[in-house]
Amino acid sequence: MKAVDVVLPQEPQSPVPSRRISTLPALVIGLVAGAAVVGLIWLLVGTSGDSAGPAGDASAACATLDRVGELKPAAGRLPNKDDGSGFSPAVADRLAAARVLADAAARDDNRYKALSEALDQAHTSIGRNFRLDEKAIGQLDEARKQCDAL
Repeated sequence: MKAVDVVLPQEPQSPVPSRRISTLPALVIGLVAGAAVVGLIWLLVGTSGDSAGPAGDASAACATLDRVGELKPAAGRLPNKDDGSGFSPAVADRLAAARVLADAAARDDNRYKALSEALDQAHTSIGRNFRLDEKAIGQLDEARKQCDAL
């Protein structure tokens, strides 16, 4: 006897849906939701009030200068180790940030020119000459007076 192979008829297979079709709605929903969140944050943070334009830059410069704190004259060139002046690399970074913000404000509005100049002079004394002397302290005090006048 011979073995006979029996072939059973196969049921027609239904086409497998493409993954692209099922991920497209998720992609669109994700993009819309992301845009909505970004728009909401933008709306809440906004560009109104003091946070925009030259006034916002000047305000940020003054806030950064305020974070510097009180500095005392240092003997010799900076940086000295624990010389009691209050100067540190972080203070130097804050002074540089305040100067850049004040410069941006002055470029757009001449009312902030005096603040910008005072911080530029202090930066020159401290940053370029590596000196924290009475002259530099006076220039920082002048910048603080300009901030108080805003």
